[in-house]
Amino acid sequence: MAFQGAQDFLRDNHLAPLLSSDQRALQTLNRWSTVGTALQVLGSAGVLSCPVLDEDGEYYGCLSVNDILKSLNAQLGGRDPEWWGPTGAGH
Repeated sequence: MAFQGAQDFLRDNHLAPLLSSDQRALQTLNRWSTVGTALQVLGSAGVLSCPVLDEDGEYYGCLSVNDILKSLNAQLGGRDPEWWGPTGAGH
């Protein structure tokens, strides 16, 4: 099987040896953070996602750069279909 090596790696290897010895503190956002703040936190930490906490410091969800891009995409496309170009198809 062509993917046997990858399957073996995924099944047999643990996370600890893969982690960098230079671990930084976990970045979090609160649910009332702005999108701009979220992008600044994610960018400065060099991560693509982080947990979002509620006002009690409890887990509320997880936000990723992809979530922000999808939301921005929907927002811009809904306001101005021409944002997508002459066909309106996103190309």
